[in-house]
Amino acid sequence: MAAGYPQSAKALLIILSILITGCSPIRSSEDSGITIYWGQNGFEGELDQTCATGVYKYVNIAFLTTFGCGKERILNLAGHCNPDYNTCQKYSSEIRACQDMGVKVLLSLGGARGDYDFGIENPSSKLYWEDLARALADYSTPEKKVYLGAAPQCPYPDGNLDTAIRTGLFDFVWVQFYNNYRCDNTERIDKLLASWEEGSSSLPAGTQLFMGLPAARETADTGYVPPDVLIYEVLPKIKTSPNYGGIMLWGKYYDTYYSKTIKQAVCNSSTVHDEDLLISMVSEY
Repeated sequence: MAAGYPQSAKALLIILSILITGCSPIRSSEDSGITIYWGQNGFEGELDQTCATGVYKYVNIAFLTTFGCGKERILNLAGHCNPDYNTCQKYSSEIRACQDMGVKVLLSLGGARGDYDFGIENPSSKLYWEDLARALADYSTPEKKVYLGAAPQCPYPDGNLDTAIRTGLFDFVWVQFYNNYRCDNTERIDKLLASWEEGSSSLPAGTQLFMGLPAARETADTGYVPPDVLIYEVLPKIKTSPNYGGIMLWGKYYDTYYSKTIKQAVCNSSTVHDEDLLISMVSEY
């Protein structure tokens, strides 16, 4: 997903929200915003402090690294806490504080290291993710909607998640438009825009598209987009896409100014809708 710990990740991540109420529909024209990853650097501040910045619509907690087949679940939050000593329990109240601020908090399952049953480390593992998507979508009820999201690699189509995305079950797709030389802005910005257009035009109707970017130059090998370039050259063009959803950033430790600089340009509206459950399948290969 990103540089450092998750950059080398070659795994499926399932992202689940924690205790979110309501079931209003997601609409890209009103609900664009910024997503940030938090949890893999002990010097990035606390979770509730991240939410209190007022710049993020989604905060993804990374990562739950061990789960499934009766294994004891292990939460890896780098230097933030130690599950062996139950010091991670404090985040229950911080999650609730974030939700009270209108921020959606999600738990990322997987990561570069760990022991779990979801892995897409080679193209052959692209099988059956559409079945998993259908199984998860079946949990939706009139009272509680399950939202599905995917974070595939760029360029389109993703070698692992494309079949699942084409089912039309996904509400949003966060594409990694960095560390991908074939489609990021390493050579020129029009290559990045062409990649966005290709992905946008290929998504099923009703799916939001987010442009995934590094929050600082040092967090990615390629694909960093300076804020002024994003604001004046990229966003005016990608926001014309009917399925534009916003920007996804890795990661909070590196985001010292980027999100604050781009927030007004990213957002179409400050409207906040509540959802019950959001799940995202993330491709790494």
